[in-house]
Amino acid sequence: MVLLQNAPPVVVTLVPKPSQGVNLGDVLLGSLGLAGVLLVGAALLGVVVALGMVVWKRFHPPEANHLPSITHGGN
Repeated sequence: MVLLQNAPPVVVTLVPKPSQGVNLGDVLLGSLGLAGVLLVGAALLGVVVALGMVVWKRFHPPEANHLPSITHGGN
């Protein structure tokens, strides 16, 4: 009995639960977000290139009057 009374106190340290980490939903959400950003970027780049082509054609019309005629024969 004497030995049980002289035992040192037991210290219990409570450790918080670890976080769950990354699950499948997080991975899918991240990949869809990245795909959405790439899709919007590609669409914006396409609009910029299309507008550039329209402006280029407007300021550089085809030179139809410099081409030889094929309807009036060789003479």
